[in-house]
Amino acid sequence: MEQKSPFGSFLEELEDFRAPLIDWKDAMYGKHDISDFRHAFLSSTDEYAKAIRCPTQCDSPCPMRIQHKEKSIEAVCGENISNNQPLSEQDILIYRLNVSKLHKIIAMTFGINLNENNLNDKRRYYLGEYTPFAGINYPVYMSYCNFRASMSGMVKYLCSGHHGKFILFSTSRRFLTPETELLLKKREIVFVSLEDELLIDRRCNVSLRRGQEKIFASLLNMPETKTVEFFPTPLNAKWEDLNIHFINEHTVTVQILETKASLNYFEMGMASSLNKGPVDRWTFMLNLAENYGVYGWDGLQASPAIKKQKQLLCENLVKFFRIEGEPIYWDEGRKAYIARFQIRPDTYSTSWKGKGKKLSV
Repeated sequence: MEQKSPFGSFLEELEDFRAPLIDWKDAMYGKHDISDFRHAFLSSTDEYAKAIRCPTQCDSPCPMRIQHKEKSIEAVCGENISNNQPLSEQDILIYRLNVSKLHKIIAMTFGINLNENNLNDKRRYYLGEYTPFAGINYPVYMSYCNFRASMSGMVKYLCSGHHGKFILFSTSRRFLTPETELLLKKREIVFVSLEDELLIDRRCNVSLRRGQEKIFASLLNMPETKTVEFFPTPLNAKWEDLNIHFINEHTVTVQILETKASLNYFEMGMASSLNKGPVDRWTFMLNLAENYGVYGWDGLQASPAIKKQKQLLCENLVKFFRIEGEPIYWDEGRKAYIARFQIRPDTYSTSWKGKGKKLSV
């Protein structure tokens, strides 16, 4: 297994996400090329450090003072435990984490629509939204909290402001208390530790230890609400990408691009609350399928009842598939309702045929 990058843990040590370049380099233990690392994650403050971290493993480590000589720069140990360390001017230049750069990398890698906003705290951010399916959005937050009380407070604050699910990124799991873990589990919140999920190679190329489908499995496999199901419509899908094929009078096969499922009228939200049978708009869809997407009358206008069925079916389909626009329209020239999607009947059964008046086409 790939080893974890020390990036996250070092961020948790820094009060203001800033340190001289030599400290960034030493903290990475040589796992990342410092030039690539600086370009990918850091920004210069144009300030110079007066001290650096001491590499000596002693009982009471203290910073090493920067001493400028005529032709050299040295870090000096105040306890005379370690030798003076020669430095360059570049080594002591202070660099700060470029939070916006990191957030762009996180958004690109995890598939998040970035719209970052600081939550009145330099260690708490709103990142944007994760949109796995058309019309389904989950808020995404980022925590750099480096105290248990701070992490606990952020989780409680977010849970109190959201009735649904959301995603919380953090540098690691180190500051989660058992109580906070329990609250996250109870609310079915997706917690993502960058230390555990984000791989950063030596050249600072970023990838995921696991795929998005595993990290966000609880969001991909469950609907937003318990009462109304929705189809996992791919992003940017159009009505023209939808294909509905009746298997029998109660069940259809639905496909949008590469996403396919077998569904019945109950699962598509077209069951009566009284007897659990199909409602009239399901019958309308059956008649629409009978003529492969055309439902009309020989020279007659649609009755008010039929118009109402068409309206309710359109509302149902828009809500279920989360595709914008009207899925069925009236064609005045043909005196028929026309589907913008592909729909066809069960070609092996005629048990339900003839329930509507067909239009000769």
